[in-house]
Formats: sequence, C-alpha cells, structure tokens
Amino acid sequence: MFLALHISAFSQVLVRGKVLDSVGAPLPFAQVQLYAHEGKMPLAATQSNPNGLFTLEVADTGIYRLEVHSLGYAEYLQEVVVGDAGELQLPTIQLTPSYEEIGSVQVEGERPVVRKGDSVVYQVGAFAKGNERSIGEVMNRMPGLYVSSDGSASYQGWSVSKMMVGGTDLFGQGYGVLTNNLNPSAVKEVQVLENFEESRLLKRVRRKSERVAINLEMKDGAGQVVGSLEGSYGYRLMHRANVSLVGVRQGLQWSLLANSNTVGETPAHSWADPQGLNNIGSGEELSLPIPKPGSIEAVTSTQGSSAPLSASRRRRNLSHMVGFSTVLSPNHRFQLKANVVGQKEDDQYASGYRSKVKIGNLSFDRDEQSQKEVGSYTAVGRVTLDWEAYDQADLRYEGGYSFRQNQSNGWNEGQQNRLSEMGFSRWQRMDHTLLYTQSFDSAGLIRGGFEWQSQWLAADYSAAISGTVPRGLVGKQGLTASYPQALHTGKTLWLYLAPIAKGFTGDARLGGLYFQQRLLTRGNHNRSVAATLQQSDLFAGGAVNYTVGPVLVKAGLLAHTVRQDLEATLPSELPGKRLYLVEPSLAVVASTERHYGLLKYSRNSTTSTLLDVLPEPLVKSYRSTQQGSTEFRLHHGNTYQIYYSYANVLSRNSLQTQLYYNHNSHPIDTHDVIAASHTTSYIISGRRSSTLYASLNTDYYLGFLNTTFRAAASAQRSYYTQNVNEWEIPLVDDYLTAEVSLRTHFHSIFDISVGADWRTNRLQSDGPVQLRHSSSAYADLQFTFGPVLWTTTIERLEPGVQKGNPNAAYFLDSEVQWTVLPQKLTLYINGNNLLNSNTYIYYSVDNLEAAYLRYDIAPIRVMVGGRWQL
Repeated sequence: MFLALHISAFSQVLVRGKVLDSVGAPLPFAQVQLYAHEGKMPLAATQSNPNGLFTLEVADTGIYRLEVHSLGYAEYLQEVVVGDAGELQLPTIQLTPSYEEIGSVQVEGERPVVRKGDSVVYQVGAFAKGNERSIGEVMNRMPGLYVSSDGSASYQGWSVSKMMVGGTDLFGQGYGVLTNNLNPSAVKEVQVLENFEESRLLKRVRRKSERVAINLEMKDGAGQVVGSLEGSYGYRLMHRANVSLVGVRQGLQWSLLANSNTVGETPAHSWADPQGLNNIGSGEELSLPIPKPGSIEAVTSTQGSSAPLSASRRRRNLSHMVGFSTVLSPNHRFQLKANVVGQKEDDQYASGYRSKVKIGNLSFDRDEQSQKEVGSYTAVGRVTLDWEAYDQADLRYEGGYSFRQNQSNGWNEGQQNRLSEMGFSRWQRMDHTLLYTQSFDSAGLIRGGFEWQSQWLAADYSAAISGTVPRGLVGKQGLTASYPQALHTGKTLWLYLAPIAKGFTGDARLGGLYFQQRLLTRGNHNRSVAATLQQSDLFAGGAVNYTVGPVLVKAGLLAHTVRQDLEATLPSELPGKRLYLVEPSLAVVASTERHYGLLKYSRNSTTSTLLDVLPEPLVKSYRSTQQGSTEFRLHHGNTYQIYYSYANVLSRNSLQTQLYYNHNSHPIDTHDVIAASHTTSYIISGRRSSTLYASLNTDYYLGFLNTTFRAAASAQRSYYTQNVNEWEIPLVDDYLTAEVSLRTHFHSIFDISVGADWRTNRLQSDGPVQLRHSSSAYADLQFTFGPVLWTTTIERLEPGVQKGNPNAAYFLDSEVQWTVLPQKLTLYINGNNLLNSNTYIYYSVDNLEAAYLRYDIAPIRVMVGGRWQL
C-alpha cells in the first residue's frame, strides 16, 4: 500500500501558469478551471494569487480544456496537452476586457416591510418620525399593528401575547411597560411572529398556532448595552426623565426602565395579571377579541374621569416609575426570569358639572363643582422558572406578589351644601402556578397543572356634609364605612392534545375551580355584616378538528357543574344551590398566506354571585353602587361571529372586518343606586337583551405617492330594558365611530400626517331621541433641515350635540430637535398646550349626560432637554 501511494503521488503532473490583465499587469483572484476535453465538471480548480500565478494538479496524461474567468474580462479558453513530465509550464495568459452596457440602473433600499416565513419584519426607521417618546407610538403607524394606551398590542385583530427583546421575554403579559417606555431610537426592527408557540413540545403537536408574538430587535447586536437616556426641564418647574436600557451577553439579558415626569404620563399602567393556567393549549381556542358593549349610565363622574380630553391634556400629574427585568439562561435546559415594577402617582382633577338628565318622562337636575386629589403606589414582583426536565417533559413555575394602595380626597360643592369625601384602599395578591408538559411523540401530548391565588383588600370611606342635608343621604355626623375582603382561589386544568391523523385532531380537557371569599362590612350607616361565599366549578369537555387544505372545522363542547354556598349574618339566609350547564361551539376557518376568514357560533354561560346582594358602601363617590341578583342562577348568551382579515405586508396593505351578534336569553340585571341631585334619589337598573356590533379597519399604501391611508369605523346597536324607580322603559342604544388619517413622508425633506375622527351616540326610548356627537381633527407636520428637525401639531376638539360648537378647544404643540452627534446625542426644545385657555367648556342641549361641563386643562408647557443614545 505504501509503495502504491508513493508511485501515485510521484505520477502527479503540476500545471503552472500566469494571468495578466489587458495592460500586462498581474491579475489576482482570476478563476482557473481544468476540464476533460468534453467534460462538464472541472477536474481541478484554483484562483490566481496576487502575482497572477496559479498551479493545478493533474493525475493522468491526456488532452484537457483550460478556462479562465474574471469579472470585467472575456472568457479565456485553451487546449492543454499533459504528458509524462512532472511539470507543465503554460504560456502567459492575457485576458481581454469585456463590458456589457446597461440601459438603466435602479437602486433599491431596504424594504420597510418584509415577510420571512411566519415572520413579518418592520423597519423602525421607515415608520419613525424622529420625535416619538416610545416604540409603541411608532408601532401604531405600521400596517396591521395597533397599540392601545396601556401599551397592549394587536396584529390583524389578534391580541399579541408576548413582547420580546432580542428573542427573550422580559415582561411577560405586562409588556405594556416596555411598549410605553422603550425609546424607538434604540430599536432596529419590529418582528411579528405568526403561529407563535413558546413551548417546544407543543410545536411538535401543533404546527400552526393562533398566537402572535412580537420581537424587538435592538441595534448594535448581542453582547452590547443599548438604550437611551433622556431628560428635560422647563417652565412651571416641569420635568421629564426617562431611562431605557437593555443588556445582552451570552446567557444573560436584562432591562432597566425608569421614568419620572410631571407632564401627565403614566408609564406603568396598573399591573399585569399572571398568566397562570390560561391558554395552556395555545392555538386550540379559535377566539378573537370582542369589544365589550358599553353600558348606559345616567350621570358621569363628577371628577371628570370621562372627559373627552387625553390624560396628558387635563391632568396635573406627578409620576415616578422604575422597572427591572432579567433573564438568566445558564444552559439550554434551564431559564430564570424575574421582573420588578414600581410606581408612585399623584393626580389632581377639577371640573364643573351642571346637568338636566332626562329618561322617559323623568327629569333630574344637578349643579356642582368638584375637585379631587388621588395618590397611589403600585409594586409588582414576579419570578418564572422554566426547566426542560428531559427531552419529553417541561416544568414551569410562575409566582409573584402585587401591591397597590390608593388614597383620595375630594369635595363636591352644590347649591346649598358641600360634600367632602375621603377614600383609602390597600390591595395585595400572591399567586403560584405549577405547569407540567409531557410529550408522548406519536401518541400526543398532555399539559396541565395547579394554580393558587390569594388576595386581600382593605378599604375605608368617609364623607361629611356641611349645609343642607340632602334627603336620602347622610346626616351632619357624616358617613364612615369599610369592608375588608379576602379571596382565595384554586384551579386545576389538564389538557390532552391528540396528534394529527388524516386531517383529524382533537383535544380533551378536565379541570376544576374553587374560590372562597370573605367580606366584612361595617360603618355608621348600618350594622356590621359578615359573609363567606364558597363556589366550586367542575368542568370537562373537548373538541374535534378537521383540516382539509386551507379550511379548518372545529366542534367543541364543555360541560359544567357549579355550586355556591353562602354563610352570612343576613336577615334571611340564602341556601346553597348547584347548577348545570353545557357550552357548545362550532367554528369554520379558512386561511391562506394573505387571507383569514372565521365563522363561529358559541353559547356562553355565566352565573350570578350570591355575595352581590350584600351592601358594599365603598364606591367612587357618595353614590353607592350594587351589582348582581338576589338569587344564584344562570345567564346565557348566544354569540355569532364573522371575521375576515387580509394582509399583504409587502405592499403594506391590510384589512380587518368583523360582524358580531350576541343575544342574551337570560340577561344579567345590573342595579345602580344614584343620587342624581342634592334633593332627589332615584334607581336605575338595566337589562341588556342583545347587541349587534360591526367594525372595519384598513391600511392602504400608495407607493408612487409614498402615502399611507388608514381608516377605521365601527357601529353598535344594543337593546335594553331600563327600569327607573317604578317605570320600565325600553331603550335602543346606537353608537357609531369613524376615523381616517393619511401620512405622506419623505424622510430627507418632510413628513405630514393629517386625520380626523367622529363619534355619535343615539339613545331612543318610547318617545324622546337623544343624541351626542364629538369630533376632532389634527395636522402633524415635520420638516428636516440638515441636522435640525421641526415638528408642529395642530389639533381641534369639538364635542357636543350641535354642529359648529363654539366651545371647541384648540391645541398647538411644537418641537425643534438638533442632532449634535448622529446616532448619539440629540438636543430639543418643545412646547405643549401653546393655545391653552386654561379651561375647556363642554356644552350640549337635551343630552342624556350633561348640559354643561368644565375641565381644567394642564398648563402651558415649554421644556428644554436632550437624549443620549447608547
């Protein structure tokens, strides 16, 4: 063997040569290939070195074809005869230039929206204007994406379940903190992940999911700290400071978000509910978010919380927020996630209220001025542990603690008296969830676990009246009340997912829910009442799916047995009772790359709570509220739904439309005890029997104009039976909304956005028809002059019944930014409410809610600041 190898190596022939360009200089990196005389595959190949030299090895003698290629030169062909000599030196090869004339050249930049499999990628720079405070503002301009004021997002009508940074989930379901605070200048891409499935084991069983997630891809890449530091200070001692940092390094990722401001912003919106055992089967539910139909209220809050002005326009607010989150992955089988969010807020409201409420033949007058101060503390801490026990099993623990405290002081001054109110509440919750997932490969998957929550509420309320005491309320001694509550909830849910076989698949579920609630009310308005309510709900059911091509048909059935027991010191004891109910559902889905359609029917059942008949004197004001029924019974709702979505992300066009109808065969009663004036008390109760809702949302992009059109419309009709004291009045409530906007942008020159919205509410009883309209319009202009960016927004708000309302409010905001260091340092000066007249007056005629409203507008704000990009 050694001798044969030696002879073979000795028989190799080296073919050497040199390649020159058209002027005789050595040509490096030319491609040299040697073929058999009639061969199609090269037997040897190399490229010339910087001196133009090359060497090829040939094993056998014979006739070969030599080809030499180089960009910008004609192809060179030569016949080569290889003999017995150990080396063959070829003559110098000089290539001839060769050019092809191109008629035109089109240079394309990076596309603003690109689809990559199940992902849709939006380039942030294509949608940002440069003056956005949060990534949520930029996302709201992206076709198909919608971000609400609390930071939660939806895509093509589907709720976004997770918001990740660099592929890692930092905030769980509370990602609104991230959306409302992360500076968009630190984000490169917004990636929408369709058919998202967090569990690796579920992916094996469910190839398609109905869940949507978003990943924010930061600039600079892994191993870096990215984010921004921003601070500003201005007129009337106002300030705003924001820190948003994200760090990524191997198996560790963290984020720090902090905000302090006096400009009416709420960085952390309340707190995030734990996910627990909800949606543990991911895409088996076939559901869409349905807007909750609005309720009829005879009067709005005296503190102006229902004002048609944004919070930043009318609030005198002080807010401090800090949030920290970290994800540690020491190995591929274990991950630890922890986050903490804390916030302190102080708010002030002022309003005037003068109204004449009309319902049927009844009329109630009211005239008062109000002020209110609210202070709140919020703290949330959560820990999540994910462990891949082995290849076929996963284990997750999720637990946390939440705390919120509110304290309010306010007064309402009416015609001949003054009511002073004080409220205090402290809310706490602890929760623990253990989730186990086991895969059986071809036999399917089982997933389930246990969940436990405990929460406590301590609430106190006091009120005192000076002057004439209104009939039906309190005496001069005042009113004090409190009702501490404790609620403990336990839940177990197990779900079996069958594998797909010939288009058929299915699931089966089994679970139970138990809760115990204890309530103790005491105060000088009545004797102390203690009550303990226990409820258990056992359920079982499943669904069968059949898929053929793009069509999916699903039929489901869920059966419940529910029992309630109440122990209370009431005048008459309410006995325990057990109810049985069945909830069927049927859905047909047709889905392609661009089209999604859904037809669905479901029967939804709820139960009233015996505890609701107990008095709960602590409410927002002295108008106490009581909801529920005097017996434990079922309430049914039959829901019919049609939904269609079209999305062409490459052309940046999208459309979603929905038709929803709900009929309640046994509607729930709601009772509101309201003091409409300081001389009269009346009771309103409403029963909603049916609701019809329709909506349309669309984005349309004209490339040759570089313009995006966005339009949205919705309509809702609800039927009620309204009871006012001894009168029973049938009501029809119609609500219409419309919104349209367009944006034309050329980043190097200008960016212009204009839009308008219109809303109307029509309430009809046996005779009278009452209307309420509101409309607004805005123009947002942005111009770029080298490193200077100038932005101006003009807004007009016109609420009221009569068109051309003379009390419309106008707002002017303007900002100038100067980029000192590109991608690093930006300085700015901005002004808000520059046309502020200090008060905003709302006036309408024959309106159900009010005839005269007056709100304080936040003062003129001029601030100077800077933003540093890390």
